Amino acid sequence: MNGNGEELLFSRRKALYWYEKAAEQGDAQSQFCCGNMYFRGEGTEWGEPVFDKAFYWYEKAADQGNPQAEFALGNMYANGNGTEVNEKKALSWYEKSAEHGYDEAQYIVGCLYYDGEGTDVSFEKALHWFCKAAEQNHDLAAARCADMYRKGEGTPVDLKKARFWDEGHTV
Repeated sequence: MNGNGEELLFSRRKALYWYEKAAEQGDAQSQFCCGNMYFRGEGTEWGEPVFDKAFYWYEKAADQGNPQAEFALGNMYANGNGTEVNEKKALSWYEKSAEHGYDEAQYIVGCLYYDGEGTDVSFEKALHWFCKAAEQNHDLAAARCADMYRKGEGTPVDLKKARFWDEGHTV
């Protein structure tokens, strides 16, 4: 390999080429990988992100129920990468990912309901999603569950449950 990384760039371009071949055949995981590579600018002509292509491939994979792609699409709507910012669409994609069991999406959905971003504030829904993520050992979600039980947000005060989540236990 020479000092400027041309070999690495070549191998990433090759990887993107083959991922796209599989993605064009409908493979959801390859579509998700294409989205990631375009989002990060890996294997692209100038090594820069190509958000419109990332969005395209994430959407293809998300339409097939890939929870990581659903989450990525939610991020793209939330941040306006490859599309206009749309909090409601972001929440919708995050919720799909959360319903498919993706812990980070469950945590983010909890945050959105807690803060009322893209939706009305709902402590009950926030607590539900924080606890779902916490059940998968998501530490930040567990801390939010403990705090909500301690304060009685979305639930009656329950110090026993607050301690349970504070101690890092899972169900």
